[in-house]
Order: sequence, then structure tokens, then C-alpha cells
Amino acid sequence: ALTLAVAAEARGRGAASGLMDHLHSLARRRGMPITMLYAFRQGFYTRLGYAPCSSRKRLVIDARAIPPSWNAPVRRARGADRRLIERLHREVARTMTGVHERPKALWDLRLARPTRIILVTDGGYLMFEIRQEVHHTEAVAVVDELVATTLDARRALLGALGRMRDQVSSIEYEVAENDPIELALIDPDGHRYGDQEVEHDLGRLVGGPLVRLTDVELGLTARGYHADGAFTVALDDRHLGVQVKGGVAALGRPRGPELATGRATLGALLYGGLGLREAVRLGLARIDAKALARVDSILRLPPILPLDPF
Repeated sequence: ALTLAVAAEARGRGAASGLMDHLHSLARRRGMPITMLYAFRQGFYTRLGYAPCSSRKRLVIDARAIPPSWNAPVRRARGADRRLIERLHREVARTMTGVHERPKALWDLRLARPTRIILVTDGGYLMFEIRQEVHHTEAVAVVDELVATTLDARRALLGALGRMRDQVSSIEYEVAENDPIELALIDPDGHRYGDQEVEHDLGRLVGGPLVRLTDVELGLTARGYHADGAFTVALDDRHLGVQVKGGVAALGRPRGPELATGRATLGALLYGGLGLREAVRLGLARIDAKALARVDSILRLPPILPLDPF
């Protein structure tokens, strides 16, 4: 991860805005459809055209809550498993939003960390650490990364954490906002006690990165689509016709239902995991109610779930 900041004595003089303008200009020249970042303060970047991506849930699960039926063989990773782990990551990266392929140097860093435990199956792998403040105090298994190409592999890896119930009191696991995993758990808050307002606290909501369209036309055509169809984007004084065929978009004359929105929201719809139904509900977009489901099915992507901080 790369962190940038403006020195205290230089603040309030437009240095940060100038730096971002330069980065956006570089992105346009290099043909990048979007820029994405984690913001120190959302308001500053909103003024630069950024919009929030979908949030995530960081669950705190009692280790005994994992269903016993999720019991399947897994094993500790060995050096020879690196190729398997990298292949599994590439396969899953193609199906997720906000996940990119890792260079060798980043893999070296992740796999060399001595406190990280790695478990593997044929269909997935799990990276986690056991954290405790001092010896003999409460131990928590913190999941860094769970990658699975099948649901059976995911359940098997989580089941392995459940079998550590005598070693760890709880598991921290971050999932997409629409992941229903807590519905399969048995007393996920374990022996934690709530209060008058919240009896069962299962974790917390975590904000995701922000996204900004570098170029509207490129943003519409650079990504893939899960469904074919046509619609028109009404943006400021422009009307852009979008025709999707075979998962690939082309621009042409306006046709199909009209989607009216702003540039920032369009970026979140295209790349940030924001659904059109949710955007309409929040007043961020307008479209004829009869066309909502059809255009939503064209635009929708899985919620964004980056595996690497940036």
C-alpha cells in the first residue's frame, strides 16, 4: 500500500488537489478507465468526482459457531503449493470486483510472513493469523484471505477454523455486504453480551474504497457485462447509447431506456459494486420503473471485495 500526505506547513494551498489533478491526467493519458483509492476523508475526494464503492461486513464469530457439517480435509501449505495458491487466486480474481493479479514481489511478501498460517485444499486456500496481546490471554484467529473456487472448499476452510475452538475464542472474517454466511452459524456472538439497544453484535460495517471515472466513454466500454441489452446514459447534456452484446459494450446513438445519473454515481455503478436498484432508491439515479430490473441485470457486478490494501 502507498500512502501520500501533504506536509503540515504546506496544507491549505491546493497541493493535494494539484497532486490529484496530475494523477488523473496521467491516468487519462495511459488509457485507464478509473482511479480507485482508500480515502483519509471522503469529503475531500467527493469534491474531485469520487464515489463510494460497496461496503463490507467484518464479522466477529465465536469459533464454536461454525457448523460441524463443514468438516472436510484441509492441510497445511508447503512450498510446493505456491503454484496452486497463485492459480486459485487468478481464477477467483476473474470472478470478483476489485481483485487484481499480484506481481511476484507481492506474493513473496505475503507468503514469507512468519506469523501467517496457510491452509489449502484442491479448491481453495486460507491465510490467517492468531493474535493475542500476551501469552494465555484471549486468542483470535484473524482471516487475512480466503479464496475458494467452490462452495465446498470455502466451507472446508472455515470448518478448519471451527475445529480450533479450543485454541481461539473468536474468528474475524471480512465478507461482502450481501454474503449471508451469518445465517448458517450457530450462536455467532457466542458468550459475548449485548446491551439494551443491540443484543447480538456480530461485527461491524466496513467502508470500501472510492472510485472515479477517468473517462466516461472508456469507462462504459472497458469493463465486461454479465447480460446483453441496450440502454442510454443521460449525463449532464450528453446522451450516450450503450449496446452490450456478448458481454462487450459499444457506444452509438441513444437507444433503449434512459438512465439519468451523475458522473460519480455512474463510476460506482460501473466499477464500485453499486446496484442500480440501490442507486434509484437513494435518489442517485433515475430510470423508468418498467426498465429498472432489465438495466440493473446488465450493469450489476458483485460487491467490491479487494484482497489487497491500496
